[in-house]
Amino acid sequence: QTKEDANPPLGVKKIREVKTAIGIPLVAIGGIEGTNIGEVAAAGADVAAVASAVLKAKDITVATRELLSRFKKI
Repeated sequence: QTKEDANPPLGVKKIREVKTAIGIPLVAIGGIEGTNIGEVAAAGADVAAVASAVLKAKDITVATRELLSRFKKI
């Protein structure tokens, strides 16, 4: 978590709802990590902000590559 006053994540259901309601790229931010980034992409996010997942990793290069690999859409 990069902010102490951040609201809790809204979840992939909300990503789907917003994506169908807007006609512009959707950026997902908050609570995204290696375990759920694939779901975030599948729900319709065009971009995912993953600051904590990268900055808290032992090896930021490896973490970034893994996150990118998991985010790629099918």
